[in-house]
Amino acid sequence: MILVALPISLLEQVPVCVSKHFLNIDCPGCGLLRSGASFLSGHWHQSIAYYPLGPLIFLSLLAYVVEEIAKLGGISEKKLWIHRFIASRWCAGAVFLIFMQWIAKLGGIW
Repeated sequence: MILVALPISLLEQVPVCVSKHFLNIDCPGCGLLRSGASFLSGHWHQSIAYYPLGPLIFLSLLAYVVEEIAKLGGISEKKLWIHRFIASRWCAGAVFLIFMQWIAKLGGIW
């Protein structure tokens, strides 16, 4: 989460993906860090260009962090709409979409 706050220019120069650097194959998360950094800096189109599901994943992660902070504050899980959202089947669907996007990218469709 901290790496997302780094400037895009720095992230583009440093190889952060071991799979891409050594095997020259994109991993399922390639571009996600740059997408999150672009999203945070307000460049939403660039964020989607780096990783189409990036903004959605980043917002879900942010919702999870908010939920954990609320739990530390003593709020019951039953009162949190975020808990119901994250605990739903959406998470399984998101994992499926990430892998489908990765397969499409490897196949040259994306």
